[in-house]
Amino acid sequence: MRHFFTVLFTFVSSAIWLSLAPAQAALLYAYYDSSNDIVSFDSENPNTILSSKQIGLTGEFEYLIGLDFRPATGQLYSFVNNGGVNMRMFTVDPFTGKLTQVGTSSLAIPAGSNFGLSFAPTSDRLRLVTNLASNTRYNPETGALSGTDTALSYVAGDPAGSASPTITHIAYTSLSTGAAGSPVTTLYGIDTARNTLVRIGGVDGSTSPNGGEVTTIGALGVVGSALGGFAIAPRTNKAYAAMNTGVPAVATLYEINLSNGLATFRGVIGSGSARIGGLAIKDTSSCYDLDGDGNILALTDGLMLLRALLGMTGTSVIANALPSATPPRSTWSAIRAHLNTTCGMSFAP
Repeated sequence: MRHFFTVLFTFVSSAIWLSLAPAQAALLYAYYDSSNDIVSFDSENPNTILSSKQIGLTGEFEYLIGLDFRPATGQLYSFVNNGGVNMRMFTVDPFTGKLTQVGTSSLAIPAGSNFGLSFAPTSDRLRLVTNLASNTRYNPETGALSGTDTALSYVAGDPAGSASPTITHIAYTSLSTGAAGSPVTTLYGIDTARNTLVRIGGVDGSTSPNGGEVTTIGALGVVGSALGGFAIAPRTNKAYAAMNTGVPAVATLYEINLSNGLATFRGVIGSGSARIGGLAIKDTSSCYDLDGDGNILALTDGLMLLRALLGMTGTSVIANALPSATPPRSTWSAIRAHLNTTCGMSFAP
């Protein structure tokens, strides 16, 4: 009982702090493709590496294709490229470096040599785009292809004209509530041939990214790099890009203005000598956001945690405790997986 009240007090006090505190620096994870390390650093102090772990790649020519945290579970995902022969989906443990394959599928690699990936928080699918305009989606439960979508192309009248998009970095915004009361998100990307921020699909997904329509937002003001990463912070929607810029290339972190595309220098990543091949942002407050909707509320998240701590399971946990708009985690199974995987708890089915 004492443990129960300790956990409950921690939840309530932390929720209050999170609601009152100013925007915090983002915790970012990056992939060093030259050494196969996963490193972490603070967005306000990127030159200080907080952690570094070599990942368990077994093949001589294997390397990771991008990084992103899955909003529904908090797990870090990537694809392993097997020397250009095929690719497979894996979860990545950033603390141990362990790779765990998702499903058994070996997948065809979409046409292209540089890749960008990001989880859609609305559909829970991992989107992968390439510098040759490929546009595909994958199931994070099975590791299989979910859909081959329309190739990326600029909309009529766009400043890019008839140019073919060279989008090698993408990121979805956090969920917000749309005009119809349903959760919405917007997909952004970086065209590293034109050094511009772009939008794929419409604002709030009004036009699905599945249709491949690309719209220019604005110039970065810096020279981008095909290898690097792009991520948008949960809750704050602050966007960050890791670019390998200059000659010789220096790994550099920029904050990206999603309204006009302008890149603002935030610092060199580590010593700057390691080449970045992927970037992801960890939602450090996500333990308290049980339903994954981006809000931490006593009558939804707090009530469900209280019920779970009292030993309830299944629909008893979520009954009348979910927000009106269906959140990313709307079942006890998904919430339990989140608590056990992301928060280090051990709730039974």
